[in-house]
Amino acid sequence: MEKNIYLSKKEQEVFNVLRDLKNPVIEHDQLKDVFQHNKYLNKTISSLIRKKYFLKIKKGLYLIQKEPSDKINIDDIYAIALRIKKGYFAFSTALRLHNLMEYEPFTIYIATSHKPEEIKISNYLIKAVNYTKIGNITTINKYPVSTKEKTFFDCFNKPQYCGGFYQITNALYSTRINWKILLTYFKKHASNVLCQKTGYILEQMKEKTNYEIPNYVINYLKTRIKNKVYLIAGQKGGKYNKEWKLTDNDRNFLKWYYG
Repeated sequence: MEKNIYLSKKEQEVFNVLRDLKNPVIEHDQLKDVFQHNKYLNKTISSLIRKKYFLKIKKGLYLIQKEPSDKINIDDIYAIALRIKKGYFAFSTALRLHNLMEYEPFTIYIATSHKPEEIKISNYLIKAVNYTKIGNITTINKYPVSTKEKTFFDCFNKPQYCGGFYQITNALYSTRINWKILLTYFKKHASNVLCQKTGYILEQMKEKTNYEIPNYVINYLKTRIKNKVYLIAGQKGGKYNKEWKLTDNDRNFLKWYYG
């Protein structure tokens, strides 16, 4: 049993106001506005941190615990993440919010126009990625999330943020998307190498799983073939595909299909 941790009158005043906030993350400047008549506010905050009612996430940002505990109380990691960094959920987090991943990732990805940042909270890693906001954002359970088409473009562009090509093809196979919208992203924003890699993967997926991918998508991506590339940059070995000028050094991105 945990021993009782008593609060002073000033600590109780602050904690009683904050304990039932819908979003338990609050900034230091907000505390100063709410408790502007409390000249001992900084000392009170330090004491509440020491007594484990407050968790200091980073400088000037605190998580309010409902009860004092070494164990961090997290009711809504997505709401907390958005208070830490403004942006929208992307990559594997977007796949999960679109119900395209079976498991709950412990890395929460936020695409932001601000400085990249990583913050650890309990078992979660909040990873803010500086990423240009292109395309449409939708709302899922009140959260800003990249649309399915935007999510798949982002994942093909930065597969390291979503579990690799294995996870991308697995998620794609479980849903249907608007291919014209997805192709628009590739025409406007993708490099030749990205088109080359994506086209190869989609053609393999279509041939080996019978997943419906319009021919015009693959045909366009073929027009962007320029130089020889490796599917995974910086990793040698693999099998060369002459048509795509690509060395497949992954060869496991459809393993989920075969079991």
